Amino acid sequence: MVVWPVPNIYRGSATLLPMTDQLSVAFYVRNDTVYLPVMARTHAGFYLDMEPVEIVSANDVQAFAMALRRAIERGNPVVHTPARNAFPKPVVLRYAKAKSWKQ
Repeated sequence: MVVWPVPNIYRGSATLLPMTDQLSVAFYVRNDTVYLPVMARTHAGFYLDMEPVEIVSANDVQAFAMALRRAIERGNPVVHTPARNAFPKPVVLRYAKAKSWKQ
């Protein structure tokens, strides 16, 4: 698992299966709240945060563990690779009520 800080938002991610059959899960923490979006795999092979986004309190370890389990069970749906001019904005920012990663 990797966790790295962005001002006021922390992102964690993990690859949970061998390279031939990867599963990617990501979560973000801001103001004692954890956001777990669906991680979709594009045809190009990279991952995008997608709806739905599950939200739990960072202070509730059991709720976070259950949300992480549900994220793993959802897996990584495969989606078309977006064009550069149509690349989606990060869905987590809206849920975190942030305008950018720096906020």
